Amino acid sequence: MTLDWGTIRTAQLKGGDFCLYLRCPAPFLQLIETCLTGWQIVEATNPPRLDIIVTKSDAVLKISGRTQMIINHSPDPIDALNYLCLDLAYCCAAQSSNAALLHCAAFGTKGAIQIAFGKKGVGKSTLSFHHAYRGDRIFADDLLLWDRSKNRFICLGLPLRMRRPLPKLDTDLGQRFIAGKSIAYSRRDAFDIAPAGFAFFPDEIVELTPTPAPVPLTQLLARIKAFSISKSLTNFHSETLEG
Repeated sequence: MTLDWGTIRTAQLKGGDFCLYLRCPAPFLQLIETCLTGWQIVEATNPPRLDIIVTKSDAVLKISGRTQMIINHSPDPIDALNYLCLDLAYCCAAQSSNAALLHCAAFGTKGAIQIAFGKKGVGKSTLSFHHAYRGDRIFADDLLLWDRSKNRFICLGLPLRMRRPLPKLDTDLGQRFIAGKSIAYSRRDAFDIAPAGFAFFPDEIVELTPTPAPVPLTQLLARIKAFSISKSLTNFHSETLEG
């Protein structure tokens, strides 16, 4: 089947209290709809602004967002989806002066909600995948918002992201993911992903070093500060994008 990359769609993405406006080729919007959880995506005829723009030229997808000073690009739609998810998370954080975007995983385990902090590459996504695979709810596999005014963590409804090759656990695992050249994203409803806007406070906190080490609740704010993403990525640099 030939995809119509020439048809451009403009859409409103609304999840919880977040509202973003996106312009992109129709097949890419279909990809987004297949992966995000808890986001209502509808046509936007006259959007008040554009927060994220995706264009395709010479077989390369270019992704720009209002929080970014650079334009990311990739010939692989799944790799481009990775940049889109990052821009979406940055824009959500930028919409709230009380929010900090964190590198952490969060999931249900044994009837409790656990947050796992850890540096890049320590295994947050792999740990989240194994929890998802056994049926636990996933609140985040890498990106999560902290709202200090409400003392709550806010989910973004992003899919699981896994490096290829995927683990060989069962025959239908490949059907639960959309695979690109180097990474794969889970399909909506393939696992129990908390929807965008879902708020919670954890029962347990650990830090992956890489084995999980318990973190006292009294040290939570210190961990939030240590694993917060730079404000240079979570502040708007323009009122609206051109395009």
